[in-house]
Amino acid sequence: MIELLSNKTIVILLIVASLPFVIGFIYAFLKSFAISFKTYLREGINKKTITKSFRESLKVSLSPINKTINRTSTEEHNIKKLLSELSKIIAKVDSETISLKTDIEARQNALIELINRNKELSKEETYLQKKIKQLKETPVEVVDYFKAINETILKKGSKRSLLINFIFFALGIIVSILIAKFIN
Repeated sequence: MIELLSNKTIVILLIVASLPFVIGFIYAFLKSFAISFKTYLREGINKKTITKSFRESLKVSLSPINKTINRTSTEEHNIKKLLSELSKIIAKVDSETISLKTDIEARQNALIELINRNKELSKEETYLQKKIKQLKETPVEVVDYFKAINETILKKGSKRSLLINFIFFALGIIVSILIAKFIN
C-alpha cells in the first residue's frame, strides 16, 4: 500500500498524523505554565511580599490571565473538536486508501487475466496461421482428389440409404396387408 503512494504524500500523511500530538503537547505546556504563573502571582500577593503598587498592577494584569484560563477550557473544547474532526478525516483517508488498494488489486487481476487471454489467443493465432500456410501450399490437384473421394463416399451412402428406404417401404406394405387379412 505504501509503495503506491509518493514520498510527498507519505510525508504529508505523517505530518497530519503527528499534528494531534504536537498540538496536545503545546496545549499542555501552555496550560501548566499559565496555572503555575497564576499560582505564583497569587501567593506573592497573599504573602504581601510584593509592594502595593506592584500588587495593584498585578491584579489588573491578572484579569487577562483569568480570562485566558477560562478561555483555555473553550480552547480545549475547540482543540478536542479539531482533533475529533482530524481523526474523522484520517479515517476517511484510510477508507479511501483501502478502497484504492482494492480497486488497484482488481485492476491488476483483470490485467493478468487479459495477459493470459492474450497469450492463449496468440497461440491460437500461430496455429491458425500454420494451417493457412499449409492450405496455401497444398496443390489444387490434391484438393480435387479429396473432393472426388468425398463425393463417391456420399454417393455410395445415398445409394445405400435409398435401398434401405425402399426395403422398409416394401416391408411396411406387406405387414399392413398381413395385418388387414388377419383382422378380417
